[in-house]
Order: sequence, then structure tokens, then C-alpha cells
Amino acid sequence: MDELIENAMEKIKFTMHDDIVRKTRRILAMEQFRNERIAELTSRYHLENLQEMYTGIFMGFMEKGILKKDDPELIALEFVSPVSLLIHMYDRQPEREEEVLNKIRKHFEHFAKVYAER
Repeated sequence: MDELIENAMEKIKFTMHDDIVRKTRRILAMEQFRNERIAELTSRYHLENLQEMYTGIFMGFMEKGILKKDDPELIALEFVSPVSLLIHMYDRQPEREEEVLNKIRKHFEHFAKVYAER
């Protein structure tokens, strides 16, 4: 679980700091209300792709006895949704970066306490 948390934190920091990723995320956020295709891409980019990726990861963790057996799609949604929300907070208020990263880490640590097999 520690490796999962550290890997996810590194990806989040990249997402928050890479200029191309940041600009793309902001453009998608603004245009999603004017363009149906952009709205679809935004949903896929911000949530669905991540949820699908983590669903597969968590299914593998369940098979290996790392995570408690439960609904992997729901668990993936629980894992990624707060992060997406917090990254959007950072986009609006970059001065809150440290707070956002701390909340994300606490969320991951709580997730591990709840779902990790002991």
C-alpha cells in the first residue's frame, strides 16, 4: 500500500505541475459547458480513465490478498474522486498546494486503513 500511495502522489504532483497537463485541464474545464465533445472528453479524462485504471489495479490487489474483497469499481471511485476535487481546488487556488497535497496523502492513508488486508 505504501508503494501505491507514493506512486499515486508522484503522478498527482506531475499532474499539478506539468504545464501542458495543467493548461489542458483548465481548457477542458472551461470549454466543457460550451462543447458536448469537450464535456465527454473532460468526463473521460478527469474520472473515467482513472477509475478504470484503478479498478484493474484494485482487482489485482484483491486477488493477491492486498485489499479486502469488495466492489473494485466502487473502491476505485472512492480512491480517485476526492483527488480530482482537490486538484480542481489547487487549479483555482495554487497557493493552497501544500494543503491540497496533505489532504490527498491523508485520503490515501485513510483508504489504506479501510481497505488493506491486515
